[in-house]
Amino acid sequence: GAGVAGRAAGTPGCAASGRPGEQAGDGAAAAGRAGAAGAAAAPDLLAMSGNLPGFILSLLLALLLQVLQLPDAVAPFRPLLLVITLSYWALYDEDMPVIVTGWLLGLCCDVLYNAPLGQYALGLVTVAYFVGRFRGSLLVFPMIQALLLGLLPIWGLYVLLMFWIDGLTHHQANFLLRWLPLATTGLVWPLA
Repeated sequence: GAGVAGRAAGTPGCAASGRPGEQAGDGAAAAGRAGAAGAAAAPDLLAMSGNLPGFILSLLLALLLQVLQLPDAVAPFRPLLLVITLSYWALYDEDMPVIVTGWLLGLCCDVLYNAPLGQYALGLVTVAYFVGRFRGSLLVFPMIQALLLGLLPIWGLYVLLMFWIDGLTHHQANFLLRWLPLATTGLVWPLA
């Protein structure tokens, strides 16, 4: 009854929570609990701001190294540096905005590689989402097991998406050269 009266009076947030002894007029108690909940969320923002410069610098460095011109003999073996970096941050710091960042960096790659708009954005968002989604499971296993059973299939999905979109847009992509970076990415991951 008291909760309905509080809502009917047009005072949102003053309704009773259903706890025994709490009335609709206990707005100060409810505001105190809301303030405590807000204070509990503040350390997450502070934790993110502490890692934010490293997050931004590592992703910009990965983008720079990803688009850097390499000799033809070495270029097919270049690891997927943006994929590794996004995976690292999605796995080890859940407070970082990896999905949005993956989308923005993917759009940058689309422009830099003259790819269809959204190709790399879709791939990087997919990696960031699935690594973040399976974060709890991946952290339980030893690194090699997590790499073989979790990360390589997710990165393989990224490579498959790139290969598939290239096929849809009639871009020539050598099958072997598209999958070689996946192997070097797996070899480089333990160094991350």
